Amino acid sequence: MENDKRVRLFVDSAVRKELEQRRLSDEEIQRTISLSEKTGKKFVHPVTGHFLAGARQDKVTIWVEYAPREDGFDIYKAYQYRLEVFAWDLKTGNTRGD
Repeated sequence: MENDKRVRLFVDSAVRKELEQRRLSDEEIQRTISLSEKTGKKFVHPVTGHFLAGARQDKVTIWVEYAPREDGFDIYKAYQYRLEVFAWDLKTGNTRGD
């Protein structure tokens, strides 16, 4: 968790307002980015090059759209869902949780 706080965030004032309205903390965003960067589990937008990463934290999944920069990460959007994301095995047709 301490390493997550080393993830430096750069947040535009309009985005900051959205984050506050959605009650998303910097710590939740830092945790999501830290996990994504460590595991490589993230989507890449083909036009903007922004990353989209999700991480299950307690009973919600936090999603963050971000881009790396030399001294941290630019945050473009973040939101949360109270759902659980399952993987679908193409070979067996079964789903499995984390």
